[in-house]
Amino acid sequence: AYYDLGNQYSRLGRFDVAIEAYKRAIRRDTDFIKAYNNLGLAYTANGEPEKAVVVLRRATALAPDYAKAWSHLGSAYAEMGDHSKAILTFKKAIDVDPGYGRAYNNLGLAYASLRLYEEAEEAYKRALKVDSANVNAVFNLGKLYAMTGDEPAAQEQLTRLQTLDPW
Repeated sequence: AYYDLGNQYSRLGRFDVAIEAYKRAIRRDTDFIKAYNNLGLAYTANGEPEKAVVVLRRATALAPDYAKAWSHLGSAYAEMGDHSKAILTFKKAIDVDPGYGRAYNNLGLAYASLRLYEEAEEAYKRALKVDSANVNAVFNLGKLYAMTGDEPAAQEQLTRLQTLDPW
């Protein structure tokens, strides 16, 4: 019940209350991986990525094959500005689940933050190979092309985005 309550408060943007609900769920079941994962997400959304890292490390220790926890840990590192650690962690998520397109997209964001544009482009393209309808990867690839001066490629991605997600 507390896990579901945390999810509801997270959807409402009430991360402070969601955090308390997830903590209660974990107190009832100290191996509740999804509760650790969502607690980490709530901490990150609440502007507390350092706390998210602690919780998500616990989640990855309990379930090393849970790609979402690895990816969310990478996002917490990125939020802290540690893009090198984020890259390593997103790669771990991909190793665990090569079909997890969101991890490739997040990897691209981390590379782009370090101005490693070729690597970012490759990560976004791999995200789209896994899920051709990943609107975030299409948007980020278009943004990358615009930032690097490739206007025709940027326009192509914007057109693709409008096809995938019409206004």
